[in-house]
Amino acid sequence: CKRVDHVLFLKTHKTGSSTLTNLLNRYGNKHELTFALPQTAYSFNWPHKFRTVYVVPVYRRPHILCNHARFNKKPMNILFPKKDTKYLTILRHPVTHFESIFNFMKLWDSLNIKGRDSIEIMDKFLQGNSSFNPEYLSSKLTARLLRNPMLFDLGMDYRYFQDLSAVWTYIQTLHKEFDLVLIMEYFDESMVLMKRTFCWDIDDVLYLKLNERRDKDKRNITEKMKQNILSWSQADMMLYRSFNKTFWKRIENEGPAFYYDLARFRERKKEVFDMCV
Repeated sequence: CKRVDHVLFLKTHKTGSSTLTNLLNRYGNKHELTFALPQTAYSFNWPHKFRTVYVVPVYRRPHILCNHARFNKKPMNILFPKKDTKYLTILRHPVTHFESIFNFMKLWDSLNIKGRDSIEIMDKFLQGNSSFNPEYLSSKLTARLLRNPMLFDLGMDYRYFQDLSAVWTYIQTLHKEFDLVLIMEYFDESMVLMKRTFCWDIDDVLYLKLNERRDKDKRNITEKMKQNILSWSQADMMLYRSFNKTFWKRIENEGPAFYYDLARFRERKKEVFDMCV
């Protein structure tokens, strides 16, 4: 098969995406590829949708984009034509995702709610969000991540989050736009699937996790809070379920050789971990 060198990675927030970005940076440097880089800071003007003017001009067409960018089909297709580019992203279960984003991004700073700690503030917010004004999501940068953050990163307008028919239609569009959607909870399987899809070597997809929270920083949430998160971020749950289903279908279609690769990958990952850590 032919090695894939053109990759657009739509980097979602708090989904293991920093680890994946590091891997893509390593691959690009190894093969002397050209990166699309943002004009300012570390993102392509997130939370605004991607535009080509946000990219540092380069003397040739870039191979890889992997900084935070909000999905925008037309300008991305111009810079990264679908005919030879693999469109890649990664998702995470909305319950653990919401808790992680709420704490890591300090979203309580965007809310006028008092509590002993962030978990109590999150609980109060989830119980009282029926009166939440969606327009508030446009008032502060990080507030964009308060509801259905993955779908927001993937370009859907927050004003349609409660229209589940529109959400489902948009998810079907994403199935057509993205060549590979990985699942954070199954990171090893994701790396092997990427290796096989991109015709890369095992060493190309080896990783050590970046920006992972320490266990003591992770919060325990109640069953009631889990249900409230699923109700609040229902659109993200629809997104996750749909792509989780196709993720496992793709692995099934790979056949027994996939699990041989997975075993080799885990052996090699342990070797590198023991050597480097």
